[in-house]
Amino acid sequence: MTPPVRPISQWVEEEITLPPHGTHKNKPFRHSRHPVSRIWFDAIDSGRWWRYAVVAPTQCGKTLMCYVLPVLYHLFELNETVIIGLPDMRMANDKWVRDFLPVIESSRYSGLLPKGGEGARRGKITSAIAFRNGATLRFMSSGGGDKARAGFPGCRVVAITETDGMDEPGIKSREGDPCQQIENRLRSYLERLRRTYMECTASIPQGKIWVEYTSGSKSCIVRPCPYCDEWVTPEREHLKGWQDAKDVFEAEAKSAWHCPKCEVAWTQEDREYGWKYARLVHDGQEITVDEELIGDDPRTHTLGFRWGAIDNPFTTAGACGAEEWRARESKDKENAEKDICQATNAQPYVGDMQNEISLEPHQVADRVVSYKRGIVPPKCVGIAIGIDTHRRDLYWEAKAVLIDGDVCTLHVIDHSRLDLDINKLSKEAIYLGLKELKKQFAVGWMDETGKKWYPTQVWIDSGYKPHQLPVYSFCKQANVGRKIMDCIWRPSKGYGEGQKQGITPYKTPDKQPSTRTRAQTNVVVYVGADYHISLIKSGKTDWSGVQLVHVNSDTWKTNFHGGLTIDAVETGAITLFETTDSDRDQYEAQVCGEVQREKFIKGKGPVLTWHYVSVNHYFDAGYLATGAADFVYHNHKRLSGKSKPRKRAEDYSTRPKAGDVSHYAGRAIAVR
Repeated sequence: MTPPVRPISQWVEEEITLPPHGTHKNKPFRHSRHPVSRIWFDAIDSGRWWRYAVVAPTQCGKTLMCYVLPVLYHLFELNETVIIGLPDMRMANDKWVRDFLPVIESSRYSGLLPKGGEGARRGKITSAIAFRNGATLRFMSSGGGDKARAGFPGCRVVAITETDGMDEPGIKSREGDPCQQIENRLRSYLERLRRTYMECTASIPQGKIWVEYTSGSKSCIVRPCPYCDEWVTPEREHLKGWQDAKDVFEAEAKSAWHCPKCEVAWTQEDREYGWKYARLVHDGQEITVDEELIGDDPRTHTLGFRWGAIDNPFTTAGACGAEEWRARESKDKENAEKDICQATNAQPYVGDMQNEISLEPHQVADRVVSYKRGIVPPKCVGIAIGIDTHRRDLYWEAKAVLIDGDVCTLHVIDHSRLDLDINKLSKEAIYLGLKELKKQFAVGWMDETGKKWYPTQVWIDSGYKPHQLPVYSFCKQANVGRKIMDCIWRPSKGYGEGQKQGITPYKTPDKQPSTRTRAQTNVVVYVGADYHISLIKSGKTDWSGVQLVHVNSDTWKTNFHGGLTIDAVETGAITLFETTDSDRDQYEAQVCGEVQREKFIKGKGPVLTWHYVSVNHYFDAGYLATGAADFVYHNHKRLSGKSKPRKRAEDYSTRPKAGDVSHYAGRAIAVR
């Protein structure tokens, strides 16, 4: 007879022995050792939630209680398969050896470890571990494409660690939130039967875990003050005493948490008294002095569960106060502040956002001027187009480059999406789609005098390797009859610090532009402002007529967003045509599909980088068009009249003169 399934709050105390490291090594797991343990596992047992987003300080038992033990419960008590979500598959073996294996080996479940293959003794983890009870632990990363995941039959449980590291899609995955892609493996089960566990230290307000926490139940732990009986949650601002200390020892001795209501200082005994009676409340709820819970349950399936330093049994008020004092005296105050916010208090770091560009869809809508779709304003010197390639769509944006005296501005004259033939393989569909766009662009756009304007530069995204062949093939055909620097259609590849996994930072070429000989390949023929153009050769294929544009995507995304935020008459400003067409809403949303964040880069320190948040095809097309516009700006006199195909092309210099400056987003970038 199969024994009844135990609730997880009972199971952890009956089955789990703590690993042979840490404060309570080799001791049985007990709720009494951690103030939030019973509250957390009771919340799981309630069955009220099927998604859990946990935010807590570092090194406070978060990973063990909120990640490892729920996974082992599903594997061994419920005998079911679990998916582990990771930012990078290279972490799989480390997570297994460091987090899971010691707990399993300290329990009776060690007998269920596989005898051979992955998970066996000295067996390195690359994808999955098959236990002897029939359950499987399957590792998936944000860098794995949908095809890589499609072979897995799915299950009903997902556990994601270091959740904020999953914010950006991997290079192999062209669509959507990576966490959601992994959660999609649960779709064969009804929502109420699924279980998703996410845990992470808070990073920034836009980070995945904080968004899940605040959009979920946004729950916190309250306890009665031993002096006023009010149910409260002391936070960082309620830690007092260290502020007037003369040294770190005085800060440690004087620090204490104070009740947020009566402001009486708590001793360690008072703190532990609160732990005995602590309860969980959700956003909009409170507990009265009569211990009555008031407020409705939040209408969400996600339990947003957080605890801070007050409920971390591995620290004290004195230790927190000393840390605050050291941060105040630190020469690197910004990093010290980040550490206290994130690691100690489980709060996102806000910091100084003055240098970051923040753009919302309504701000994009505000850039509309009186010109209709397809109308080229006066003072135009050329048309720059960016195309973002997708296996089923081509998104494009066309900008008119306007020069009035010393001021250069851009005006978006058109944007659209071309649906590709779903009956064709993606490579053929992309090639045929680009041919169709070339035909559409050949119609041209008209200015108010009746003059027709045609593409001066078209930069096409070819960074995704499966799309390179159709883009290169098309550009070779489209540029027939043109010399090297006379070409209009060019493949492009973006490089950036904050980009998808597998993308490297942009590097300015060491070599100056040169003339190609038959023996040379990958020759740099033009160097612009944070982009350069080179000839290419792939294997034995001769790509004559094809020049690859290498683009610093961080720079040109910043220039694109910056142009949409500055005054419309300033150099670098970008405006939009007026329309009521339905595609404008999609354009406005996708242009805001990435956000700028500060990221610490080893050897460089804090750097502003761009991070994916939602579908961003028009954003990619827009930044490519902005970069192509810079090329037009520097070369419009030589490019004038060369936009239409012809049999012969004239030679001209391949590089702007030294000292030429690219003006975008109010920022001058000198040509190197």
